[in-house]
Amino acid sequence: MFDIHQQLFDEDGNRNDDEIADYIDDLTTEFTDSPEAQPIMETYGEIGWCQSMMDLSINHLGSTPAEMTVHDFNEVVYDLMPRKVTIESEYAFEIIAELKAFWKFVARQYGLQNAQQIYDSIDETAADDLEAELGDSSNFGMAKSFFTMGLAAGYDMTTEAGLLAFQAAFNSRGATVPLPGSDPRNPTMVHVFDSFGFENTRPHHGAVLKKKRLEKKRQRAAKKKNRR
Repeated sequence: MFDIHQQLFDEDGNRNDDEIADYIDDLTTEFTDSPEAQPIMETYGEIGWCQSMMDLSINHLGSTPAEMTVHDFNEVVYDLMPRKVTIESEYAFEIIAELKAFWKFVARQYGLQNAQQIYDSIDETAADDLEAELGDSSNFGMAKSFFTMGLAAGYDMTTEAGLLAFQAAFNSRGATVPLPGSDPRNPTMVHVFDSFGFENTRPHHGAVLKKKRLEKKRQRAAKKKNRR
């Protein structure tokens, strides 16, 4: 069984990106293979939002699913996601459905009281609440606003070429916005980061997720072997 209690930070609070990536990938695989995930797969065709939740919680709050509280969960879903992740508000119901299934799985599989508490806290208003937060532009950080403007203007903001093209058009009007760059740390998602900590996340198809997870693990194993 996956060790959900493993430590991802050393005594000084330093993080290990490879271990964090492995943790998120492995727990996602466990969840994807669970009975709780099957209705999500059948309805939406893929699993991915739990990865966004774990990534934000671990990297911004320092909490793994074994340590997350209801407060942590609410901060990630209703504060960090709307500010840092480009998600159309219509995805709120899909996100909440997957996260509720995820916490039901974690509570059953690992017997964690915090997981049961988080699961119980996701009530019938959760999706409506998230939809409102995702659609409220006042929640957007500077970089997310920039990204959203580019999408609205018809630019492909998931590619460097699209980012450069929109930045050039934007700057030609006398404004200056730092250009996000691509981050390959988590291949199961399309990530776009910049100095404001902005993140654009869109899940890929489940088969692609699995293939990319395996390739990333192979690369990390090769890297560790070369260090010996």
